[in-house]
Amino acid sequence: MSNLAITLRSPLVGFLLLAAVFAAFQPALNAKFVWDDDDYVTENPNIRDLDGLIHTWTSPETLPQYYPLVHTSYWIEYQLWGLKPAGYHIVNLLLHALASWLLFLILLRLEIRCAILAVFFFAVHPVQVESVVWVTERKNCLSIVFYFASILSWLSWWPLGAIAPEKNSRFYGFSLFFFLCALLSKTVTCSLPAAILVLVWWKLGRVSKAHIRALLPFFVLGLGMAMLTTWLERNHVLAQGVDWELSFFQRILIASRAIWFYFSSIVWPVDLSFNYVRWVIDTSSLGQWIYVGAFVLLMGGLIFGRKRLGRGPLAGVLLYGGTLFPALGFIDVYPMRYSFVADHFQYLATPYLIVLLLEVGLKAVDRLGERGRKTAAVLMVSLLLALGYLTYVKSQSFRDLRTLWSDTIEKNPRSWLALLNLGVIELNEGNLDVAARHLERSLELKNDDPDIYNNLGVLYFQKNDLLRARASMEKAQVLRPESPQISHNLGVILWDLGERDGAKSLVREVLKAEPHYLDARATWGRFLLEEDKYDDAHKALLYVVDRRSQDATSRLRLARALRGLRQYQQALNHLRVVLQAEPGNESAREEVALCLRSLGKDVLANGQLFRVLIDNIHRETALDSLVSNLASIDKGEALAQVDKFLTVDASVTLAVVETLAKRLSLEGRALAARVFAEKAIAIAKSSNDSLALRRLRLR
Repeated sequence: MSNLAITLRSPLVGFLLLAAVFAAFQPALNAKFVWDDDDYVTENPNIRDLDGLIHTWTSPETLPQYYPLVHTSYWIEYQLWGLKPAGYHIVNLLLHALASWLLFLILLRLEIRCAILAVFFFAVHPVQVESVVWVTERKNCLSIVFYFASILSWLSWWPLGAIAPEKNSRFYGFSLFFFLCALLSKTVTCSLPAAILVLVWWKLGRVSKAHIRALLPFFVLGLGMAMLTTWLERNHVLAQGVDWELSFFQRILIASRAIWFYFSSIVWPVDLSFNYVRWVIDTSSLGQWIYVGAFVLLMGGLIFGRKRLGRGPLAGVLLYGGTLFPALGFIDVYPMRYSFVADHFQYLATPYLIVLLLEVGLKAVDRLGERGRKTAAVLMVSLLLALGYLTYVKSQSFRDLRTLWSDTIEKNPRSWLALLNLGVIELNEGNLDVAARHLERSLELKNDDPDIYNNLGVLYFQKNDLLRARASMEKAQVLRPESPQISHNLGVILWDLGERDGAKSLVREVLKAEPHYLDARATWGRFLLEEDKYDDAHKALLYVVDRRSQDATSRLRLARALRGLRQYQQALNHLRVVLQAEPGNESAREEVALCLRSLGKDVLANGQLFRVLIDNIHRETALDSLVSNLASIDKGEALAQVDKFLTVDASVTLAVVETLAKRLSLEGRALAARVFAEKAIAIAKSSNDSLALRRLRLR
């Protein structure tokens, strides 16, 4: 294709690709954040301010993975629209559409006949949903844009059919720069220089020393980033342990099976799942070696038949398999704990397989007559529409966490990961019995997973079964002794069991290893507060609230520490923030009452306690405080307090007043009891509550 033809055709194709992507992935616009999006976005402190942006580039240990360009994109978006998920999803869709358009330009340069068809297949194929709709997989969408930009720049500098590069070397610099950007977005792109060599061999039948010399800086950069990522994956992400203890031959079996799995998911993309069964790898099983044998036969046929078939099919398989290589099980990555395959692992390799299959299909169509070619065209359009529909349906499964994990269990009933996460959702929503069923079923499927034991420990803790909570958490700690979360949770359980020294020792060690772990810092503040060490508690809790302003529990404890330091007005300021977010927070209102009373504002303090009792008459702490405050109340003040709440609900107010009258009477405070008893009778009369009136008069 001439540059003029590319210029004329590409804008229209780009517009159509954009429309196709937004139509097929439309449900993503209403999707929420899902799994791992908390680590990457919603709870990522590095995207909040300029210091965080600096840490993104200079402190790899502060990130889930060292992909600083990805986190920089999150930082920019957070400054623009905060934590509104729609913005992040739109950016992913735009990046995917841009990648599809760049792929089109590359295929034109390579003179690929199926260029337009291939890019639309790539753009709307349902296997892409996981990469495009999942915000965490910005890694894929961003890295592939730079990957394609690097290849396009290389082709502008050294066209594949040319013996030597063009004189203008700036495109070489662009190619190297875009490759570095791709690596800083996701290291799987390190295969790019090898891919260029395969493309050169495909076009020329050989690779010159000049090509290798030109690509040497690419190989050095790719190898360096690959080594860094591998080290971080093992030592920071902790991809090590029994789940990764695989022999070389086991990894051969995994790789061969994974290649055919990915091939089948492109050809027949049904029942795609967020989590697939983790295969049991048995080198003694002859059936599992069939995948290896089939791949060896395929490669042998392509190698020895290349004179008849041409170099294209072999080049296509090499490009596809080589790009997939980092995800084939030879390199330990954390997701291997759950499964050896995932849809998003093949995002970068997908274009090579799609082009290969379509080119083979076109050669078959060439043998048909005019009528056959028209039928094939109709079939291709119908297939594209079907793929777009499947993508639309699949995108709906990412609507929220519950939908995602429910869909996963429907496709993969033995997914212990999905059962675990559904259990966590139910646990967070207070549905403890339902949570227990999911977590216990997950444990049946995976009885050596520390996360399951950790969440069972939290479940038993919430059920106040502290001994079972301790047993589960200790099991989790044995399985993952380096986990700060598990050690912290065990410390909380020990504290409530009365083993305060052991609890403090655990949390202290957690903070020593992870000084910025806010949950542990908040718990440390709680420990100090309950030991009446108000000054130290204030410092610990203020650190948490400054960094996690929405943490109502820590802010409430901070207010208690300030009250202990007699800084009542500052305490009230924090309590006001809590009540703005949670108007029904009874503990906060009781704390307000205590601060007001300390400031000598007894009437206002009693009003807060009345409000608590109006909302929850069984709140014993509020009832005790109010009875104590009303010991010497005069009649006028008592009536004024009650009248404020008559407009809320007369029957509720009557119940509160009657309860107070009874409690005051039992306390031997006859005057105050008589005042409230008389008021109760007056309320019963005004609301025509004959039953209450009869009951009160009998007393």
